[in-house]
Amino acid sequence: MVLLLTRKGKGFGLGHLKRMEVLRNFLLSKGIKVDLLLLEEFTYEVRNYDVILTDAREIDEELVRNLVRSGKILISLDDIETYKPYVVSVFSLPHFGVCWGANFDGIDYLILNPYLLEVEKSRDIDILITFGGEDPNNLTMFVLKNFSEFLRNKRVGVYVGELFKYTDYLKELKSFVSFEIFESRYFNIHKLIGCSDVIITSFGITVYEALVLGKKVLLFNNSEYHHNITLMSGLIGKGVFEVGYLDKKRFVFLNFPENIDFSIPTINIDVSRNLDRWYSLVIRVLGLKGVDISKFWDSVVVSRSQNITVFNVGSNEFELCF
Repeated sequence: MVLLLTRKGKGFGLGHLKRMEVLRNFLLSKGIKVDLLLLEEFTYEVRNYDVILTDAREIDEELVRNLVRSGKILISLDDIETYKPYVVSVFSLPHFGVCWGANFDGIDYLILNPYLLEVEKSRDIDILITFGGEDPNNLTMFVLKNFSEFLRNKRVGVYVGELFKYTDYLKELKSFVSFEIFESRYFNIHKLIGCSDVIITSFGITVYEALVLGKKVLLFNNSEYHHNITLMSGLIGKGVFEVGYLDKKRFVFLNFPENIDFSIPTINIDVSRNLDRWYSLVIRVLGLKGVDISKFWDSVVVSRSQNITVFNVGSNEFELCF
């Protein structure tokens, strides 16, 4: 049995939870028994789980080690602290500051909702502004206030997630800028992306969802970190244009397109094939059930390369191939 362990809320938004819901539903459809828990709901009563997949960024190292000591086999998704005793590490998004690499790395392991393949595409909305379920830095208001000239005479939609705290202030802006508010409790974000021409957002899963649907993306990034991983992604000029990024309380302006026809999306992501890769990975890790991995973590040096993990303990070597 598999446990998906994730987070949502302040500082995390809803993205981690949403993609774990997608993975849970897919694995269930393949006959794998799966539970999904938020980290704050988690207890050590996890004897029924053979494999735990964590998608909560930098999970506490002691928690990870205790789970391994109890015989659990761990997979991490997008946790840059790869020195923790994960059997398999996966990076689906660009990253830096990692002490060593992951077993699997790149957009082939992006978890995207297969519903994207059914979304009807149009250009009913010229520009859709969406900064996820939370928008912690209120970039929605920043864009509307500071780039009103660019938005003028365009059909503008603003999608606000369930954790967004400034909806009332947003409504006050409508007397200065023309836009329509779409609240997440009433509207599906993928349908809205599908009927928009340009998406304004910060770097994250939404960027890839927009590109899969053939939409152009203007980035107002949440931080210098998001700016850096944007550069690492290789998406600039392939349907993506970065306007700038927040550096603490200051917005660093980089450039601005002359019009909304600034680029053509040229990225190829096979949503269904990506989910199949995750299924294959989980099946192979489940095959390790019964192997006592915990003894290899008391005094351990780990090296990782594509599809292989090697544990070196003294003169002993324990190798896992995928």
